[in-house]
Amino acid sequence: ILTGPDAALSPAIALLLNFVSGMSVLIGAIIVVASDVSDDKIGLMLAFGAGVYLHIAATECMPRIYKCGTAWVRAASILAFIIGTVLIGLILLDHEHCVPESAATGASGGGGGHGHR
Repeated sequence: ILTGPDAALSPAIALLLNFVSGMSVLIGAIIVVASDVSDDKIGLMLAFGAGVYLHIAATECMPRIYKCGTAWVRAASILAFIIGTVLIGLILLDHEHCVPESAATGASGGGGGHGHR
């Protein structure tokens, strides 16, 4: 996309920008690990990040697929999206930090460890 006619960046500049944006993720991870961030705050940050990815997919990627792609490309793209979401869901099946401590002992904590009532 960055080297296409819309942005017209050289491949070297596109790679540099991609590297810089990737480093921002690494720096953010270092900051979160180095500080004492609660699970609630991490959950909010992950939800915000997921919203950003969904926004990019809905506003940037899907219109390009519908504009340039055939019915086969559209179906393959939707299938790839579904496979990706299922794989993420499978990873989350063993997501343990959201289990309340009282659930391990058999007591009812209510709210799934997230403070919901």
